[in-house]
Amino acid sequence: MLPGPGSMLRDSWRRRVFFSAATLYVALVAIRAEGFAQPRGWLVGGFAVAFATYCAGRTSRSTRWLGTGLSLVIATFGAQAETSALVACGILGATGCVAVATCCISRIPSGSGVAPVTKISPAAGLAILAISTGAAVVAHVLPDTRRGGAIEFWTSHRGLWDAAEVLGNLGVVGILVEWTGLRRSLEIGMLERARGMRAAWMTTALLVAASGVVADVSPDRLSEVVVAAIGTVVAACARESDATRVSQVARRSVALALVGGAVALLSASIIATSRSTDVPVIALVAVALALAIGAGVSHIERPLRPERGVWLDACARANVSAWGDADDAVREALMTLRTPGGLSSASPSLWTVHPPEVVTVDAAGYVRRRESRLPDFIAALANAEPERTLPTHLLKSLEVRRPELRAAATWMSDEGALVCTAVGYDGEVDGVLMLPQAPRTVPFTLEEARALRGVTDRLAAACRVRSTLARTLARAEEARRRADQADARAELAQREVRVAEARRTLDTLGVAMSARPYSATSSLALDAIESRSRLDLPVALEVPSGVDPLPYIARAHLSGARKSGAIVVVDSTSARMHALSRWEDTNASPLALAHGGLLVLLDVGALPMTVQALIARSVGVGHAPGDTLIPLDVRLAMTAVCGPAELEAKGRLDSALALHFGDARFAPVRLPRLQERPEDLRTLIIEHVAREGLRVFGRPVGVERAALSRLIDHAFPGEDAELSAIVRRLVARCDGDIVRVADIDAAHPLVSDAVLKNDSVAAG
Repeated sequence: MLPGPGSMLRDSWRRRVFFSAATLYVALVAIRAEGFAQPRGWLVGGFAVAFATYCAGRTSRSTRWLGTGLSLVIATFGAQAETSALVACGILGATGCVAVATCCISRIPSGSGVAPVTKISPAAGLAILAISTGAAVVAHVLPDTRRGGAIEFWTSHRGLWDAAEVLGNLGVVGILVEWTGLRRSLEIGMLERARGMRAAWMTTALLVAASGVVADVSPDRLSEVVVAAIGTVVAACARESDATRVSQVARRSVALALVGGAVALLSASIIATSRSTDVPVIALVAVALALAIGAGVSHIERPLRPERGVWLDACARANVSAWGDADDAVREALMTLRTPGGLSSASPSLWTVHPPEVVTVDAAGYVRRRESRLPDFIAALANAEPERTLPTHLLKSLEVRRPELRAAATWMSDEGALVCTAVGYDGEVDGVLMLPQAPRTVPFTLEEARALRGVTDRLAAACRVRSTLARTLARAEEARRRADQADARAELAQREVRVAEARRTLDTLGVAMSARPYSATSSLALDAIESRSRLDLPVALEVPSGVDPLPYIARAHLSGARKSGAIVVVDSTSARMHALSRWEDTNASPLALAHGGLLVLLDVGALPMTVQALIARSVGVGHAPGDTLIPLDVRLAMTAVCGPAELEAKGRLDSALALHFGDARFAPVRLPRLQERPEDLRTLIIEHVAREGLRVFGRPVGVERAALSRLIDHAFPGEDAELSAIVRRLVARCDGDIVRVADIDAAHPLVSDAVLKNDSVAAG
């Protein structure tokens, strides 16, 4: 449960009363020492109490204690006379400021990254402060009435204890600052923070001491003011979250103290020794000099920057020049960053992820590119560091204790890198900007890393543009390659389709060659089938037993609307075609194979009714069986020894399947027998004998006139099947290239008997 506004207000006032009570007590002691009549005590005491009350209301604990210590020191100035109580309170207040500074130094937060986190304990420093301060306070508090013994020695050497207290306070702060900078030197920004605190320590001591001398303050009070001021300044530097700001403020303070302090002291000494008529002129000159120094302080502090500011200036110029076209921005930035090392030094390099290459500039300003892949661990480590900057000296210092960093340390050493800064934004790394090794007096500072980060942030847009362009070109190249492959596959598929169509046409043509419609009855039957094929209508054939319907169907198919499609012939008398699972198979079903072509059901009445119903249902819905998502488009053709209507009446043809034949259901095309087409018989016999001769002997075989006449007079009750059997036996029997009557007598006496009977009937 969160506290309400009322409870928070009460807690705030309790803190204010608690921390202001000590200051109020010291202020009352100072006022009493002045006799309650002097305004100095009331003014100084009021200010001290108000300052303590204000600081007590702050949320930071260190601010409250620091404000209390300062207010105690300020309150002691309410009395001009120095009493033991006031001196003791001033010592306690100054030591409190140093104690707060000691705790703040030990609590300086550590940054992220691979640098180890080192804790600095303030226990030793606080113990020294307690001993030195306790000795000084006791020396001032003990009465002077007793003579002899330890107490007299203690009280008679108060100056010694005061000096020990001052030196102890200053020593604790100075040693802790140096120890922190040494122990945490691997953390980027810690060295410049330590240097900033050291500069602030020394500058504050000099300025306060010089001001106290000019103001004619007693040494005891001046020492406490110096200690309190140093503790306050060092605590403020330690509590500042930005180490760069600490370094910049300390650098500017040193510059102002060196130049402005000298001018102020000189002016004060001149005013003190000059005649009263010259004071206004001297003051005016001093003010003018102070204004000039304040206006030019940025130029005065330039030599105090890290490495005299060469890298900071280069980064500032690179940040300005990295504009415009992506390639121009990269080139200008690399050229500018090369100036600190000179033209003879190695060039900074930009390692990009997409495209995987390294960009450098030579001494003449020309861009050089080479293909190289940035290791993933370098990009990950640099992206996790403060300001996304990874120094080489940090990896070299940790490679023994951290084996996982050895590869990164070796790679950066081999590449001659000083630092690597990740380039990118939104958590994505597009590349790394690498600065080459250069002679330096101090490690790479946080201020320089921040300036370099500004350059990489400016280059991130250029790298993203180059990365996007590279990816676009890569995708375009990949798309072109895939398009070429797709074209090749499409061409191959079209060729395979054309080959398959040609193969089907050739097979169909081979079957169609057996049809010789020279007789009127054959021509009429073929014309009827072809007309239905051209109109893409189903075909029903009434075929006498022994007559081969496939030549007629094949010849009609070649002139029909589906001539490029396949002809799938189903022998309904085969037991394999009676299995329903074969017809339901999506890939092997005759229906699926006949898609776009013709499905011929030979002797359809032999198929089971379940199979016929499946065929009717699939053709009706237009989808292949087994998967309703696959389309089905076939034309049906059936053969039977009788018409579809008669076959349906006998219960051998499914009614739904019979409906798909439309008008052919009641008007099937009847194929003539051999006896009904004598005009075709002569040609058929000659062709069959010649082709059988080629098959057996490799040469065509002829038929003599008498043998041909005897074969023509034969009735052929077995139709085409009997004709083929007789021709094979005659060709196998003949000795030469001609089938003779003797061959007929020897190979097939039934033909001779039939002929003799016909001759007898004709003679009678």
